[in-house]
Amino acid sequence: RLAQAGEHIRNEGLAARLTPADLVLLTGRDPDRVALAADEVARATAGGARVVGRVLDVGDAAAIGALAAELGPVDVVVSNAAARLDPAVSQAAQADAFVAVANGGTHAVLRAFAPALRPGGRLVVVASSLGTLGHLDPRLRHRFDGVTLDEVEKAVADWLDAVHDGSATG
Repeated sequence: RLAQAGEHIRNEGLAARLTPADLVLLTGRDPDRVALAADEVARATAGGARVVGRVLDVGDAAAIGALAAELGPVDVVVSNAAARLDPAVSQAAQADAFVAVANGGTHAVLRAFAPALRPGGRLVVVASSLGTLGHLDPRLRHRFDGVTLDEVEKAVADWLDAVHDGSATG
């Protein structure tokens, strides 16, 4: 089975190599985009995998966990969650929603689906270059050497607190 968490990305090539016993699950927050993506992939796979679209908010860790439990063992999971920032709105006003998807959604997918991977399975996280240490102030990079996912989540939570109390810099 193939599960995709996050917004639509093109999986036609992979899906076309699958059989009718395989499932390609495309998820996203926008019902119209999910339906359109599932339709496009289903047409491209004609006779291949079974393609299903489902609305899923990757900012909802409980929903991701429930989906992982429902699906059971999976072979490939592609996490491609994104949250848009509106340049007309302050970053502070958008920080919670952005972090809930970009960080929280990715972490929830990792936590829920990594244990569900079959032997040889793959969990692929697609992220922008902003998700790399290269965009982080060099003075802070050492804080992320060898850290756990829990420690990254704590650092992000601390940063959100600083954004809200006005003490965040940079």
